[in-house]
Amino acid sequence: MSRYLRYLVGLAVTLSCSAALAAYEDVVLADSPVAYWQMDEAADSQPPTDATGNVNTVSIGWDDQGGMFFGEPGIPGTSGSSIAFQSAGFSFACNGACGAGNVMLEDDFTDGVLDLGTIGDAKPVTMEAWFTLFEGWEGSSYPRLFHYNNFDGGQFTFGIAGNDVPGEFPDARTVWGGRGDGGGGSVILAAETDTLPSVDEVDEDQWFHLVAHSMEDEIRLWLNGEELTDLFDSDPIGWQSRQATIGARVQNNLSLVQSFPGQIDELAIYDKLLSPERIMAHYLAGIDATPLDINSLQDEIKAGTNDPAFDLNGDGVVDIKDQDVFVTDSLGTWTGDSNLDGEFNSGDLVVIFAAGEYEDNNPDDPSTIMNSMWEEGDWNADRDFDSSDLVKAFADGGYEVGPRQAAAVAGVPEPSGIVCLLTIAPLLGLCRRHLRRRHLEH
Repeated sequence: MSRYLRYLVGLAVTLSCSAALAAYEDVVLADSPVAYWQMDEAADSQPPTDATGNVNTVSIGWDDQGGMFFGEPGIPGTSGSSIAFQSAGFSFACNGACGAGNVMLEDDFTDGVLDLGTIGDAKPVTMEAWFTLFEGWEGSSYPRLFHYNNFDGGQFTFGIAGNDVPGEFPDARTVWGGRGDGGGGSVILAAETDTLPSVDEVDEDQWFHLVAHSMEDEIRLWLNGEELTDLFDSDPIGWQSRQATIGARVQNNLSLVQSFPGQIDELAIYDKLLSPERIMAHYLAGIDATPLDINSLQDEIKAGTNDPAFDLNGDGVVDIKDQDVFVTDSLGTWTGDSNLDGEFNSGDLVVIFAAGEYEDNNPDDPSTIMNSMWEEGDWNADRDFDSSDLVKAFADGGYEVGPRQAAAVAGVPEPSGIVCLLTIAPLLGLCRRHLRRRHLEH
């Protein structure tokens, strides 16, 4: 394969991978959230959509009282947008300029949707969101990222605290998480003061990643991937009406209070405790705007370092299973699609055999050892192109069936991998003879 042609194929693969990212949402969905709002709605007429499908999308919707802005820039790790919330003067009350996302109806609670249990149930819960802060945010009093109150069916909330904190904790500028027992009791723990920037330091473009663990009467907090270990008991929580609300809290009289003073993005709820490693993986995926490409992922698999940023299926190990997730879910294609055009067909075989690296390992020539990339036939991430790569590709079942999504919709039967291998057996024989002659000549 000429150097120029190799460059063009490599460039095509790189551009294709850049167009189909291993997006932040793939990392989140690998951990099976019970609810996941990506905040990509472009207007208040579009209801908050749960990406898991567990929560009814025909919800009350966004309650924009003059303080919401849709389609704002999202976190770097996604191609989506975010939603901005604010209130007049960032005070406790709405004062006619705030907003909220009401993401569940009374019927949802009755039907048990997003039933997160109570302290007595000892059911673990993780809450996760990204946020920015607007200038002047310090005047706020316990604004909510998410506030869930199903009384004895679960009470959970988390957010931030500004300077307007009643009681013994003025000038807090921190983050917190809370859990209720359904009967008036609650636990709320906050991090140290000055965890968040003051008015003189705030950067409205800076994203923060907050994760709150809740298990029985224990609350643990992570900010930007790092656990906040020095937590203190804070003021009691006002749970008020039955609700699941993003960006504010609804009072018993249905008024909005404690609206969030900034943007919110990628809010996810889990019925388990995310491990510290997975929390860090989410943070790294969220802040990294660099597209993950197939060859970089294969390098990590080969290296065996188990970098959390590449652990796409959340099992703690970076291996071929993560490549399968990336190829199937992120790229939406088949193993064997060497040029990443969305299909695995004879054109891909032409590309890989033109590279001339099939079973080319020559002990006398180090350049032939582990020298293959995805576009050159390495489909099992061992950096060589041999029959094992072909076995893996044909076992995926995509040869000559068209794009993966279209094949799934049409219910196209997958051809036998053995039959497909038999069809290219003569080509493999020719490649072996060619390589044998080449080795002898050298």
